[in-house]
Amino acid sequence: MNTTDAEEILSFLESEYADLLSEDADREVLTVAWSLIQHYRQVLTEKNGAQPAFPTSTPPHTFR
Repeated sequence: MNTTDAEEILSFLESEYADLLSEDADREVLTVAWSLIQHYRQVLTEKNGAQPAFPTSTPPHTFR
């Protein structure tokens, strides 16, 4: 997977996650979507030559 592919996938996932939040989707679905977003953020971090960062941000759906 190249960087462009990972960026496109991440952008799509973030958009879908926002839609799911606005639709008040099931918490389990949101958790899976958030995990995928974190995975692709890590892939991009690694592709850019940086050390992978542990996801420190809290998923927005946990504030409900």
